[in-house]
Amino acid sequence: MNNPIRKFLKRRRQKSAVRAFHQFPIESGDVVIDGGANYGRITLRLIGCGAQIKAFEPNPVAFKHLNRAFGEHPQVECIPKGLSDQNGQATLYLHRRHQEHGLHYSEASSLIADKKNVDKDQGVEIELVDIADVVESAGERIRLLKLDIEGGEYAVLERLLDTGLIHRIDQVFCETHESKIPSMRQATRKLRRRLADEEIHHVNLDWV
Repeated sequence: MNNPIRKFLKRRRQKSAVRAFHQFPIESGDVVIDGGANYGRITLRLIGCGAQIKAFEPNPVAFKHLNRAFGEHPQVECIPKGLSDQNGQATLYLHRRHQEHGLHYSEASSLIADKKNVDKDQGVEIELVDIADVVESAGERIRLLKLDIEGGEYAVLERLLDTGLIHRIDQVFCETHESKIPSMRQATRKLRRRLADEEIHHVNLDWV
């Protein structure tokens, strides 16, 4: 399949995923995990649905704005950590132009050093939390998991699959970043195959 057709099909899948996200029914009291909340654009929408939100954002600049906006909100728990497959610490690499406008470029920060738009020499140490611990402590059911963590999605989803905790979540919307992280291309293909082989249909990898 040639490149223009591949790009067209990807854009169509992404548009469909965005529609599905906004149409996904969330009721008052539903537990939602916002992985990669940034300054809270999606968090704000989820508040309007009545959800109880665990908003994870490890970038200190973005978290400052997130916490300022929602830190006292009764529906939101703002958590300055990154989601991963284990507890620990890691370097969060910042966008090459981070010093120009930290908040604007905060969405591009990544745990993956070979992401095309990050500076390998510019990073901050952050704390990671095991997604399995998050799911286990969140209660019996999680209505929605949104993952936009700039390359860390694969480890998180593999952890959920390996533990079976993926079945405690009603719907996952995830953005993959293989176009900007060459080392993730094989991981993306492997993950899609695994989801298909295990007949797991509630994980959407076309969020954007």
